[in-house]
Amino acid sequence: MRKLAAVSACITLAMIALAGLNLAAQADQSSAPPPPTPSQLLHGKKIFISNVPGTLTLGQHSAEDAPTYTYNQFYASMKSWGYYDLVSAPADADLIFEISLAERSTVGDMVHAANNLRLPYLELIVRDPRTQTILWWFAERLQGANRTATGQRNYNQAMTNLVNDLKKVVGQFTVVPASTKP
Repeated sequence: MRKLAAVSACITLAMIALAGLNLAAQADQSSAPPPPTPSQLLHGKKIFISNVPGTLTLGQHSAEDAPTYTYNQFYASMKSWGYYDLVSAPADADLIFEISLAERSTVGDMVHAANNLRLPYLELIVRDPRTQTILWWFAERLQGANRTATGQRNYNQAMTNLVNDLKKVVGQFTVVPASTKP
């Protein structure tokens, strides 16, 4: 009996010690500064937008029009934001933004992955033009739709979310308060 009580006490003490170490590790992680954002992404002002062919079409757009449509929508979003200067040659750019509409399997979505389903995404890859190093990657999933109008609305929302993701990373995202009724 004494051996059993001693073993039980040792196990209890070990569990308390491990719980304390786990709490200490969590406290260290929460107080740790966030990882740095690449300086090129924060300080680059001139961008070249590259129209990367994707693997998807948009419902009402043909396969040939889908990449151009995605490029045009993203280009218009960047132009209206006004944070970056848009240049027409990669050699003139501080950053290269590669925009595409593609399908991909998602690791986190086990239901779709188990059924070998590929889901539609708007993807943005940000590269350093000198080294071709990928500095950042953004992706927004397009929600499915049965109607063309709903599909367009979902596409527009995904594009807005993608641009807002970029704005958050470069510190330019501001929440616009909802208007108040008198």
